[in-house]
Amino acid sequence: RTSKTSPPLIHPPSIAAPVMAVWAHATTIGLSSISLLFTVVMMFGTRGQVGWSVGEEDLNNDEVFVRFGLIGFETNSKGNEGVFGIYNYDSEGCKDIFAGGQVDSDTCDDCAGAGGAAFTFTFFGMVFLVVLLGAQYLRFSGFRHKLMIEFMFPALNLLNFLIAFCFFLVWTIWIGGCHQYLRDDEIFKEFDVTPGAGWALGFMIFIFSIVGGVFELVFAETLSPPIKTMPRVSIPDVDTKKDEEKVEVAHDAQPGVPSAPSAPVAVAVEVVSDQPGQNDNNNNNNNNN
Repeated sequence: RTSKTSPPLIHPPSIAAPVMAVWAHATTIGLSSISLLFTVVMMFGTRGQVGWSVGEEDLNNDEVFVRFGLIGFETNSKGNEGVFGIYNYDSEGCKDIFAGGQVDSDTCDDCAGAGGAAFTFTFFGMVFLVVLLGAQYLRFSGFRHKLMIEFMFPALNLLNFLIAFCFFLVWTIWIGGCHQYLRDDEIFKEFDVTPGAGWALGFMIFIFSIVGGVFELVFAETLSPPIKTMPRVSIPDVDTKKDEEKVEVAHDAQPGVPSAPSAPVAVAVEVVSDQPGQNDNNNNNNNNN
């Protein structure tokens, strides 16, 4: 007779495992949250409120500032503080903002196309960041849906790299498609245009996404949600011989089949009378017979 006990489904974690898991979850969620915040700022500064390229120049004894966004640009000067001029790249005002000369129309058209493409990939990156952050929170909270554990959670590293690819396109399209043309333009090149905060935020999201993807790969086992372990089930000792006898009886007693009648059994019965002398009379009668 042996007692059989089912082995545990997983080995008990070490003491350092919970601390490492919390640190890993906090790092991935933190990177995604910061990236999403940066993306929101970039999306709300598309007309120069957050400059992707910035420049300044002294014109008519006044210091003029220009901030270029994805859709348009904004100008202001120290002599007219609080007064801003906002122009879209696809408008006539893009070419005629300065009295000293006209901006090359190709510059406005190129920045309109590059800014529109960068805006599109920024939007896609923001959507992917929302999905990534939601999945990371579900994983941290211990969500154990089969679809999420088998498909979504293992793919979070790929989602990070997809976000990195989107923002790689964002900042490269801007630099090659608009920023360089601003530096070569007859008017804007006087402003000594340099990359601004919007471009820097996009580049940082690109770096954060790569770091997050690598982190997901390196700490995949630590970040994976815990598996629910089944309780140990002990199988009691079994008397094999008794079980075999029970099985034989169960086979003999088939339902619907009447059992064979048993043979009559003769039973000797001795009758004892409670009245005195009755037994003697019965014995005499038996002798006479």
